[in-house]
Amino acid sequence: MQAGAAPSWPLPYARFRLVFEASRGTRLPPYPGSAWRGAFGWALRDLACVTGQPDCRGCAFASRCVYQRLFETARQGRPESGMTTHAPHPFVLRLPPRHPAELVLVDIHLFGEAMRWLDEVVMALARAGRAGVGGARNRLGLVRVLQRVGGSWAELPPGSGRLSPFPAAVDEPPDIACVGRQVRVELQSPLRIVRRGRPLRPEELTPRHFVHALYARVRKLARAQGQTLQMFWPQVPSEVGFAGASLRWIDFCRRSSRQGRRHPIGGIAGHFDLSLAGLEAAWPLLWHGQFLHVGKLTAIGHGGYRLRWHSVAGGASAGQMPDPREQGI
Repeated sequence: MQAGAAPSWPLPYARFRLVFEASRGTRLPPYPGSAWRGAFGWALRDLACVTGQPDCRGCAFASRCVYQRLFETARQGRPESGMTTHAPHPFVLRLPPRHPAELVLVDIHLFGEAMRWLDEVVMALARAGRAGVGGARNRLGLVRVLQRVGGSWAELPPGSGRLSPFPAAVDEPPDIACVGRQVRVELQSPLRIVRRGRPLRPEELTPRHFVHALYARVRKLARAQGQTLQMFWPQVPSEVGFAGASLRWIDFCRRSSRQGRRHPIGGIAGHFDLSLAGLEAAWPLLWHGQFLHVGKLTAIGHGGYRLRWHSVAGGASAGQMPDPREQGI
């Protein structure tokens, strides 16, 4: 690929929204992504498993199992060097605010081949809701399934007992010439970028960390789907800082029932202003990253962000991106 050429986007994805009706007394935790991820994994394995074994290791059906393909992803890297990691999960859970109060919204973004398992995903999330998320008192009933199509949410029509999703079409980024010289990155969920074995704190985060973590995530996601990211590694000088920032650390934990202990899952919250000078070729990466998330713990919703900007013609709203979490119901 020639330097400066516009890269083709290698990773198809689709965004779905499940609308649940909450029972009286439902009280989900402030950051319910971990509870949803655990309930979703339990329900999907219960639906998919044909052996009834308590452990997935050595299963003869692993290559055809939707649970294995979504949750027990294969390893990537160079085995000869001892440097391998599990491929990223081909989905993201995103939890918009509850509104109105009796409804609970769960967004799930499916990447690549995971899009063909929409029925299994929806059935598992529906079962998780009925069983109770974060406690038996939090029972939820699925009432609608929607898909993001053409900038709005459209209800999925049933077809032959299965959902009939609309053809997947990613939202193309607007022309960077209309965006201007910088964008504001509003963190919609905790951002957890790990360097040298520990998460970066707000005062340590730089544009280089953010852009490189985003590039690494998209490259791994594309590789797991058999695609190649046709984009050069973004060159961001380490001394370049944010044009402005208001960041803080949110500290909280999740409890692992399997391990019987609590794990820290805190991250950075707030917003920062990112100069686009020198990042023109990475503009599609920044745009699509809003829907793919960045950093660690993306499967529970961490690393979600929204881009805002003032159009070059002026005006606060004309050039800003529509809120990906708008209610639309």
